[in-house]
Amino acid sequence: MMKFISFAGILILLTACTSVSVDSTWKDADYRGGPITNIAVRVIDHDPIVEALLEDRFCEELRKHGVTASRLPPTAVLDATSENEDSPARLAQPGVQAVLVAREADRQLAQIETEKSARIDQFTGGDPTRARRLIRASQDLEGWQCELRAIDSMKAFWTSRVDLRVEEIADRAEKLMPLAKTTVSRLQLETIISGSPH
Repeated sequence: MMKFISFAGILILLTACTSVSVDSTWKDADYRGGPITNIAVRVIDHDPIVEALLEDRFCEELRKHGVTASRLPPTAVLDATSENEDSPARLAQPGVQAVLVAREADRQLAQIETEKSARIDQFTGGDPTRARRLIRASQDLEGWQCELRAIDSMKAFWTSRVDLRVEEIADRAEKLMPLAKTTVSRLQLETIISGSPH
């Protein structure tokens, strides 16, 4: 019976959804503005497909909270240079108040214990591919840093670090989707964005 329960637990682990947790947040104590109602989004990743999909998901989640959302062109220079022709202030759509920037902070794979690897073998039949997938399911961690910056000065007045346990590296964009919902929910929770739907 115990063997069946353990095996069921392994299967759940292999098929479980990505778990998301907020590691830390920071809000500028000097920020005196009201709720933001118009945000541009920029995701920075080594994979342009991930960038595009996540930007669309961020916009979708923001709109659910009554915020006007648009994608910031990838050519925008994310520096405090409002005079620069490539600055977010010039390239963003009219009315944008802030830019939400999301970027990968780090990725880590925990050390694998020999004893644990031996226990995994009894459920994977010694198949190294299945064993790697199981290990990743329990130990792969991807950290993301999200910042909300004022459109005119690009000064960050809110940041959040979000950790995601990722099942496997394949289909990475889909696994990162909860990042958008978690970040936007946190923004609304801290009353940085409007909470009234359209």
